[in-house]
Amino acid sequence: MKRKHFIFITIFFMLMLIPYWIVAQEGGKIPVAISPGSDTQSVIVWQSCPTFSWSLVKHAASYRIAIFELVDAKSTTYENLAATTSPVLIKDIPGPALSWTLSSEESLKPGSNYIWYVQALDEAGNKLGYWSDGKSFKVEQEIRFIGIEEKLGEILKSYGVNEDTIANVLNDVKSQVKEVAAKNTG
Repeated sequence: MKRKHFIFITIFFMLMLIPYWIVAQEGGKIPVAISPGSDTQSVIVWQSCPTFSWSLVKHAASYRIAIFELVDAKSTTYENLAATTSPVLIKDIPGPALSWTLSSEESLKPGSNYIWYVQALDEAGNKLGYWSDGKSFKVEQEIRFIGIEEKLGEILKSYGVNEDTIANVLNDVKSQVKEVAAKNTG
């Protein structure tokens, strides 16, 4: 009897896991939005031209980025947002790039909340899989350290640190300074 019970439980769990296995197989075609933003809460970005980064999808020739202004936190899937509003920006990024920075002409409005998605495309521009989960963020007024920012960037570059990492370090420093300023005034 115990053996039949064990077999039944095993079959039951296998049947329960099949949908997850299918999603995992499809998951190889869905890029993961990495930065900026968070899955669970809106994070502060101190630049109006942030750098977006995502994971690699095998056989992707390019990636499509869609950025929406986030007015209602309830509609956070790409499909829900696209059904009710247009993206503020949609851009195809040639592969094998896994990051992209907005130009000054594409800059985002300080004080606004955004959510972004990425999708892998084949050589013909057809989607390879679904849109990624969204990452939400809020653009705040950029803080500039006159002279310090450039010098710190030069020093980090001399140690072999890449541009994306330098940008992230500078954003982290700006974030810490803003938090200290907020604590001192609050």
